Amino acid sequence: MAAEHLAGLTGRPGAPRVRIGGRARRAATLIEMLVTAAVIGFLSIATAQFYRVGYNYHRNMKSYSQTQVELRDILDMMTRTARHAYQVRRGPVQINGRDQSSSATQVVLEIPVPGASSTQRIRFFKPATTGTFPGGGVANKNHIYYEKDGEVGINTVATGIQSLAIGYRQTTVAGDGTVSITNVDATPGQATELKITITAQKSAVVTTSVAYVAMRNAIGGL
Repeated sequence: MAAEHLAGLTGRPGAPRVRIGGRARRAATLIEMLVTAAVIGFLSIATAQFYRVGYNYHRNMKSYSQTQVELRDILDMMTRTARHAYQVRRGPVQINGRDQSSSATQVVLEIPVPGASSTQRIRFFKPATTGTFPGGGVANKNHIYYEKDGEVGINTVATGIQSLAIGYRQTTVAGDGTVSITNVDATPGQATELKITITAQKSAVVTTSVAYVAMRNAIGGL
């Protein structure tokens, strides 16, 4: 009789009952508890994955912004210097009694000295391999360096650099006003314009920036 009465209350023979607030209620079965645990686990995993995706996106965007700022700074420095150059050289050129490896990507700019009739040379370069500078000092292949006549030492101006490429171009204007641009990579001394391409990496973000700069003094001397 007890079993029949229990079946009539719950709809299932032998189902457990608990009394809450004076009323008899059917307790959760093991299967229901497992299903609930699985749903909670799934939601927890989905939330964690969503957070991870959002965190990675935010980190990548932050790295991209930082890399863009750093590339803009080094390109501004290089283009500002090149804009006033009389002549450009690819190397080998000695500055302060030292030259850099012929395998390094480098550009040597000859610029006027303010308030004087003389010129000075400035070199921007990226070593091909990590090693030592001529005369000592650690050279990192992922850095861009700067050195100038009369200044002791070599300065780091950019880090996290994958590649640096310098293109040498000559701009000429014909009598009819037609402008033509010729690549003069083999004879950089004839260049009147530079194309500077820098690729940098921060975390998983790789960014490339390109700048073109006309050398005003070189153009004026043609």
